[in-house]
Amino acid sequence: MFEIKSNSLKEKIYEILDKPAEEQLEEQDALKIESLNLDYFNDLNNDYDLKELIYFKNIENLSLSDFLLGKEEIEIINNLKNLKQLYLSTCDFEEENIYIELANIETLNIVDCERFNIKNIVNLNPEMLVIKQSDDNKLTLNINDFKNLDRTRELFLNNYNIKNINVLNKIAPNLEVLNIDGSICDFSDFDKKNINISHEETSL
Repeated sequence: MFEIKSNSLKEKIYEILDKPAEEQLEEQDALKIESLNLDYFNDLNNDYDLKELIYFKNIENLSLSDFLLGKEEIEIINNLKNLKQLYLSTCDFEEENIYIELANIETLNIVDCERFNIKNIVNLNPEMLVIKQSDDNKLTLNINDFKNLDRTRELFLNNYNIKNINVLNKIAPNLEVLNIDGSICDFSDFDKKNINISHEETSL
């Protein structure tokens, strides 16, 4: 049975579809939604339940800010088979052993997410991948933790202490853009041929 209990999500749907508030939401309304931007702290009612994303089967672009992501929430996201772009900002991964599995993902952005680990996305192979942390963190990111990035053409790894950057030559053979602004990295064994590289000491 179709029922969205979250007032915050209801308001989003009414706004996106320009649907009169007196009309009841139906399952077909959720199927019309192709893009959602949900911010847990800034949206008015703060009663989101990400499990209700299950109704948005045709969604292609999803942006989530300030959410706690556990196994159940990630499983719901993994079942959004038409999802092409996923943006996670200041979210908190509840535990290490949860995996984002989206075969059709084209763009993945992970910005300032707590307890995020490469293992959470190890099976993904997007065309554009952005992983960014705050300047003062400088966590270690080991390229060996990636499995395969042969579809990836644009890669942003900002504000990390990057290990084994040379491995990208093997696992990301089609890489065209590499942005590692704010990161610490040793390029001594890296083949830069045909790659547009940006490496500024601080990332804005």
